Amino acid sequence: MIESNSASHYTSDLALLMKSNDERLAILTRMQEERNKHHGQDDDFCTFINKIQLLKKHVNMVKEVSQGRRDLKRLCIKYKDIDHKYIEQLLKSGICWKYIIHLLKGFEEMMNIELSWPIKNFESFGDVDFCEVFCSRLLLLHRIVDQFIELFHYGSLANPEDLLQLEEDNENLKNMDKVVIHKTINNMDKFNSQYLLLGALFKLFKISTHHAQGSLVRMALNFPYYALFANKRQRDLNLFLSDPDEGSLSTTWNFASTNKLMRTSLQLIESRIGTKRDVFFRKAFPEFTVKDLEKGIYQKKIDDTLKAIRKIEEPWMVYQARDKNDKSLIRATVLSAEKTDPNSNILPLSQKANHTVVLYAGGGGFLANLQVLQETFLKKWAINTGVTVFEAHYSLCPEFKYPYQTNELFNLYMQIIIHYKEVQKVKDLKVILMGDSAGGNLIMSLMNMLAAVDVPMPSALQLIYPPTDLRANRFSPSMLFSMQDELLYFTIAKACFSAYVPKDADFQNDWLLSPYLASDKILQRYPKSHIYCGDKDTLHDDCLRMVLKLDTVNPGQHHLVQIAGLFHGFLGFKLPLGVGVAATEKLHEIVQDYLAQDL
Repeated sequence: MIESNSASHYTSDLALLMKSNDERLAILTRMQEERNKHHGQDDDFCTFINKIQLLKKHVNMVKEVSQGRRDLKRLCIKYKDIDHKYIEQLLKSGICWKYIIHLLKGFEEMMNIELSWPIKNFESFGDVDFCEVFCSRLLLLHRIVDQFIELFHYGSLANPEDLLQLEEDNENLKNMDKVVIHKTINNMDKFNSQYLLLGALFKLFKISTHHAQGSLVRMALNFPYYALFANKRQRDLNLFLSDPDEGSLSTTWNFASTNKLMRTSLQLIESRIGTKRDVFFRKAFPEFTVKDLEKGIYQKKIDDTLKAIRKIEEPWMVYQARDKNDKSLIRATVLSAEKTDPNSNILPLSQKANHTVVLYAGGGGFLANLQVLQETFLKKWAINTGVTVFEAHYSLCPEFKYPYQTNELFNLYMQIIIHYKEVQKVKDLKVILMGDSAGGNLIMSLMNMLAAVDVPMPSALQLIYPPTDLRANRFSPSMLFSMQDELLYFTIAKACFSAYVPKDADFQNDWLLSPYLASDKILQRYPKSHIYCGDKDTLHDDCLRMVLKLDTVNPGQHHLVQIAGLFHGFLGFKLPLGVGVAATEKLHEIVQDYLAQDL
C-alpha cells in the first residue's frame, strides 16, 4: 500500500484528537439520555450524535487499513454504514495522513466552538433545556458534520499528483515559494474586528432582505427587529445557512440592483468619473461548447463570423439605448477617466495607459451582479492607471447556466477588439483580462477558450480569488476556511455551484468549467498573470495549484499574490459611505500596482 505520508508520524496527534472526540461523544450521549428522559425523543440531536459517530467509524476504518487489514469484504461488513466504493478506493490509492489530521483538527476546532456552552451548561447545572437558537443550530450542525465526512472521503485518499499532500520539509513544496509574493496588512487586530462587524452586517442584510419579499420598507423594518432580538436573528440565520436555496441567494444579493429606490439612492452617492456609460454589442459569434473546441470545428465559425461583420457597411452604434433584457446583445459598462462625446461612436482610450483596456467580470457566485460594489474600485483603477474598463454584465444563473456566460464574454471580447481596430483604427490595442471570484472563473474559462483558437490574445491576466477547479470530489486544506468565512459560508458556496453547473456537465474533464484541467498546450499560450488570494480563503489552495501548474509550463511568468490573514471577497470589504474595513483601500492599491505594471 502507498501512503503519501507515514501514519507513525501522526500517531500522537491522532491519539489526542480521538481521545477528545470520545470524551465529547460520551458527554453528548449523556445529554441525549437526560433530554430523552425529560423531554422525549429529540430526533435532531440524536441524528447529530449519530453523524459524529459515523465520522469516528471512518477514522477507525482507515486505521485498520493502515495496520494491514485489507480484506475488502470483511471491512465492508464491519463498516456497513460507510460507502463500500470509498473503502475499495482507499485500498487502491493509499492513505493521506496529513490531510486526515488536518480534517480532524478542523473538526475539533468547530465542535469546540459550537458545543462549548451547551456542554458547559450540562456539566455545571445539568441543563438539557436547549434554547431555541441551539435547536435551530442543530440543523446547521448536521450540514457541518456531513461536510466533514464528505471531505474525509476525498482527503484521506493519497494522490501523488497533489503537491500539497507532501510534508512541509519536502524540497518540491519548498520550491513553491518562488511563485508566491507575500503581502501583509498593518494592524490585523483592527482589520479582523472590522471584518467581523462587516460579517455581522452582511448576515443581518441577508436575513432582512430574505424576509422582505422584495420590499425596501419591509427590509428597513426587519433591520431594527433583528438588531434588537438577537435570538430571533440567530435562529433565522441558522435556518437560512442550513439550507440556502438559489432563489433566496439571488434575491438577497441582487436586492441593491433590482430595488429601484435603493438603486437610485446608491447612484446619488457614487463617485464621479469622466465616462460611465452602458454599451451594447451583438452576440454575433455562435455558441460553442468544450467539445466544439476539442474537435477543432469552431475556428471556421469564427472566421465566417468575422467575414460577415466586415461586410456590414454601417458600424455598430455602441452607445445607442437598447433593451437590457435582449439576449441577442451583451451589455457592459465603460469606465474611463477620459470624457467621451455622448453623440459619438468612439470608445475611450488613453495614451497614458498605452492604449490598454480591461475586460472585467465581477463576482457574485454566478448568481448576482454586484455592480455597485465593483465600481468603487474599478473607477479608482481607471482614474489612477488610465485604463478603460469594460465591466461585463453577463447573464446570471440559475436561469442561465454554464457555458452560456463564457460564450457571452467571448462575444464581448471579440467585439471590443473589432470596434477599436475596425471602427477606431487602433493598431496597438492591448487587452487585459480581469475578474474576481466567480468572474475570475469565467475569465479563465474565456482564456482557455481563446488559447484553443486563432484569435488576438490578451496581454495579461489579473485574477482575484478565482475558483479554478469546480470538481466536487476532492479536498484541499483551505476548504475548511469556508466554515469560518463571514461572506462565503460552505453551504452558500454549494448552492452557487449547484445553480451554475448543469447536471449533465462533465465534471472530471471539462477544462472550460474547471480551468485547472487545461492541457499544457493551452496553458503555454497564457500571457503573464497575477492571481490574488488571502491565505485564509477557501480557494487559496486551488489558486496556488493553478499558479504552480502555469509556472511548470512557462516558468517565471505567473505569480500568486498571497495576502496574510484574509478570507474570500476582500475587494468588497468596504461598502458605500465608508462602512466596512478601512484597510480595503490598501488591498485595492495592491491590485492597482500590479495592474499598472502590465500596461
